[in-house]
Amino acid sequence: DIYDVSYDGQWYHQGAIYQLANGYNPLYGQAPDSYSGSTFINDYPKTLEIFSAVIYAFTHHIQDGKLINVFLMVTAFLLIFPAIVFSFPKIDVKYALVIAALCVINPVTVYQSLSYYVDGASASMLAALVFLLILAFRKMDVVLYSVITFVIILTINFKFFNLVYVGLIVVGFIAICYFYKAATKLHYLLIASLVIGLLFGFNPYITNFMSHGTPFYPIEGISTEMITGDTPQNLVGMNSLEQFMYSIFSVSSFEKSDARLKIPLTLDDRESVAFTQEDARVGGFGFWFSAIFIVTIIIAVALAYMNIINKNMTGIFILLMCLLVLITVLVNPACWWARYVPQFWLIPFLLLTCSFQQFKGKLAILNYALVFLVIVNALFIAYNYYSYQSTVTGLINEQLDGIKIVSQQKPVKLYTGMFPTAEERLKEYGINYVLTDNASEANGYNLNGYYRVSRFFVQ
Repeated sequence: DIYDVSYDGQWYHQGAIYQLANGYNPLYGQAPDSYSGSTFINDYPKTLEIFSAVIYAFTHHIQDGKLINVFLMVTAFLLIFPAIVFSFPKIDVKYALVIAALCVINPVTVYQSLSYYVDGASASMLAALVFLLILAFRKMDVVLYSVITFVIILTINFKFFNLVYVGLIVVGFIAICYFYKAATKLHYLLIASLVIGLLFGFNPYITNFMSHGTPFYPIEGISTEMITGDTPQNLVGMNSLEQFMYSIFSVSSFEKSDARLKIPLTLDDRESVAFTQEDARVGGFGFWFSAIFIVTIIIAVALAYMNIINKNMTGIFILLMCLLVLITVLVNPACWWARYVPQFWLIPFLLLTCSFQQFKGKLAILNYALVFLVIVNALFIAYNYYSYQSTVTGLINEQLDGIKIVSQQKPVKLYTGMFPTAEERLKEYGINYVLTDNASEANGYNLNGYYRVSRFFVQ
């Protein structure tokens, strides 16, 4: 197993998985108030944790639940690829494969793939939703409507913000269809899909509204409450667009210090560290994303000119879908933070569905340049993330080996602190231990990967 060593992942996400696998039913029960992170466990969306809990209950290894991230990436690819092929019959199949693959290697998805953070999984489903809607623009039927409804239900129950994103995307898409005189009853019924998603998410959306007067308790939906303390100081006071642009052209970092601008296509020595964890802040889409952004703008301008001049309604539709995705990004006051707006990653690849067909000669170089930049960017992130996670897992296993040897003589004492699932790590490793509430024993050692909060004691 590769251990999830993320803060939130080990705290309330794993806590929710453990509680769900051990009898907690969110429809009529509550996680104990004394359990660390119980407010977030009870009142946050938890469909992803339910899937992980099923895997955990089957394998009895809590880390195995992270397989859902890989499953959703594969699922997104298997939905996006045929959606492109059937939406754009003239596109070369190999180009459709490339676009679908690049969509699912969203940097946020990659550097959260070994954790229980939910932003990467949300990115996969948002990508699938957007491309399925593009297919629905061409031809909507009952089967496609059912698939889209299923994706909507899942996506809005992964994370609060997803309800806002999906709502804007669906309503905006219906408006575009109406503008094109392409809307059918099934298109309008997508509004019902949103309602079904809310009913499916009875906990937390409806229970929160009934108990606290807002479906987004303990936050207020689109709110700065959760990110105020994490915003780099030199971004405070800027509007959302200014913060967003500053972040794109900044040195990639997961720290809260001031964001620092850099020249595109350069690499700062500290950027490799930014992608070892799940929470890259400024520059969170990758060390070369500023260059990707510039090429994307050039492609967008060229496509806008060509399709408006030629009155190519399909091309204009794709540009409108890009604008719709951009709107979902900018409504978030934390749009400078990549993991809160992972859907922005889709815009370059939405454009490629047109530019691969329309750009000829020297103009086609832009397509290949964009693909090259994205691949290099992805490889850099993947190498740094997976190598670091592997190293940390090795250190944890070395520590557990040592604790196991000591515990054969006498049980070690374990203080879990705010990470109660630390107990599962020792239990699965066959370590003889007893729990203690005393965090101040003189011979306490920090458990690797637990932010110096969970400790074990040898006496």
